[in-house]
Amino acid sequence: MPDLSQMPMILAVWCVAYMALITVHECGHYCAGLAIGVPRRNMRIRLLTFPQHVALRDGNEWISPVQTDRYIQLAEPLMPTTATALLFVAGGFIFETAALVVLAAFKWPFYRETCLLAFWMTMIYFAFDVFVYLKTRRAGMDFSAMHSISPVFGSLIVAAVLGIQFYIVTRL
Repeated sequence: MPDLSQMPMILAVWCVAYMALITVHECGHYCAGLAIGVPRRNMRIRLLTFPQHVALRDGNEWISPVQTDRYIQLAEPLMPTTATALLFVAGGFIFETAALVVLAAFKWPFYRETCLLAFWMTMIYFAFDVFVYLKTRRAGMDFSAMHSISPVFGSLIVAAVLGIQFYIVTRL
């Protein structure tokens, strides 16, 4: 157990790691959108809102995935195939997991803390996503959306993300 004099530094590291992970995750969605051909002008990363997300443009308005039906309506023409929609939704966790692999492989400063935080954030996110899906029978977050888009490939991506992050954490 660290002594109390170290607590401000530990808290600062965890806060910075938390915001960095969210930023990397949302950048993953954004980069995936660019990779599948979504115009840059139609996407905006929203980090200072809750939940953090990539908003899609509807004229002069920016639509959050919380507005699920409207978001899907905007996304369908931009991501017309199962593969493009799946890549956009999975992009956040793919990018995040790749960043964790790099952090752990090169043992960057605070990589242990960051990898542990990311793993527990992912597990809590996954559990909450499953809970919401079972309660509403609608995809509400990334994992359930991946499964809804493609039960087989979505589930494989979910298993890979969870498995790789678990592997990293158990090797720290």
